[in-house]
Amino acid sequence: MSSGGSDRLALRTAVAGAAVLFGVGVADWVIWRSGPRPEVLELSPQTSYLQQPTSPEGWIDYAGAVDWMRRASLDGGGANAAEPLMRALGPIGRPGTSARAVVERWRSDAGVPPEIAEVEPLRNAGSERSPPAGDRAPAVDEWLRARCQPARHEQVGQAQIFDWLAKSEGALGNLREASGATGLYVPATRAEYITSFERVNWLALADAARLMRCAAAVELLRGDPAASWNDVEAMWKLGLLLARSPDFGEYLMAALFLWKRALGGTVDLAASPATSDETLSAMRKSLGGLGDFPPATEPLLLTRLFMLDGLTARFRIKPPAPRTETGFLTPIGFRSALVETNRHFDAMEAALQLPDPGQRRARLDAAISAGDAELMKGKDFGAKRLLDSEVRARSSLRLASIALALEARRRETGMLPGSLAELGALPRDPGSGESFHYAPNGRRFRLYGVGSDGRDDGGDRAKDEVAVAEEPPRLPPP
Repeated sequence: MSSGGSDRLALRTAVAGAAVLFGVGVADWVIWRSGPRPEVLELSPQTSYLQQPTSPEGWIDYAGAVDWMRRASLDGGGANAAEPLMRALGPIGRPGTSARAVVERWRSDAGVPPEIAEVEPLRNAGSERSPPAGDRAPAVDEWLRARCQPARHEQVGQAQIFDWLAKSEGALGNLREASGATGLYVPATRAEYITSFERVNWLALADAARLMRCAAAVELLRGDPAASWNDVEAMWKLGLLLARSPDFGEYLMAALFLWKRALGGTVDLAASPATSDETLSAMRKSLGGLGDFPPATEPLLLTRLFMLDGLTARFRIKPPAPRTETGFLTPIGFRSALVETNRHFDAMEAALQLPDPGQRRARLDAAISAGDAELMKGKDFGAKRLLDSEVRARSSLRLASIALALEARRRETGMLPGSLAELGALPRDPGSGESFHYAPNGRRFRLYGVGSDGRDDGGDRAKDEVAVAEEPPRLPPP
């Protein structure tokens, strides 16, 4: 073969080889483009939201951030409510413990009798422990059942209620002690994929709130308004502790189980002739110094951190995601998912910060419906329920303070004012931004706010936030 032929053969071979290499490269590029590939994820407000604290691998330590927020109230050396709550409610902040086990442990430690250890408390209580029908006061029974009633509305008698309270005195003492603490800190539970920010089991707390409300009602009937107020005040304070840096369930329980019941106990005391002027004055002073219920943006923040912690969990486990000079190598699309998550939470948080109630509701609805990603579209992550709880709780405190002011005026003048305007400047209804509704009727009165939906339903207890002052019945003489 001539040298020219050899050169041409070599050229063809080189061209063919180059074509093969080019084809392989194109194929690799197509595969790379169509399959998962890494992209750089930097820690920033748009992706990780927080930038500190970080774990040894460099990821954001969301549990550590939550712990820091909750410990802040104890930095001055104040008491932690966790220990007395542990004694009253059973295990808290413990991973792998079922809700039922927590409730059963609390009831056992509190000495609650077996007949109220199930979902239907007191159902199987022996009739021999109830006083004969002829010796009972129907008005007292009805009044007590409304404040001590089990979930299924069995016809519980006075003797059964008194027996329950006597056997639960240890739990009551621990709940009272917890209410005087400065903060509530239980370390966040860290796990591979799921981190829990819950401090108190809500099922146990629901029973504890019912127990405290019942104890306050019985003390008032027995003629000890000061002792009754101690338990009502404990509900106000415990609810406030629980609503600071709370997870979703704790916030709802603080509003609906503790502050809602505390409102009822406060109004009962205001309407009772047995409540002295000194006790009434102490109640007004205590409520005035309590402070408002924390805003819904607090639990929304913890919900955001919980979401981000869950989204990044797979990159926290070993082996950690590869690190570059500017961030971490993560699958394509992961950064945009984090950005969209934070954008969605930013919009909901901005809506919740608006002062006008109507604008808050409208903007929150708009923020929820405007989610761009499929994951976020129409998701509120509990924001509406958080707003509802905030309005309910703040309504409870404001209604209670107005009820005490009305009773103080009645004692000064001998009659209730014809309108709330006669009392001067008063807190506004957080559901409407307007004045609360008020209707006097002799020594009694009715107050209500419109609730978080902003609609006036005429004081319907199921839809509005209502406080009715009625003089409690009296126990018959022994």
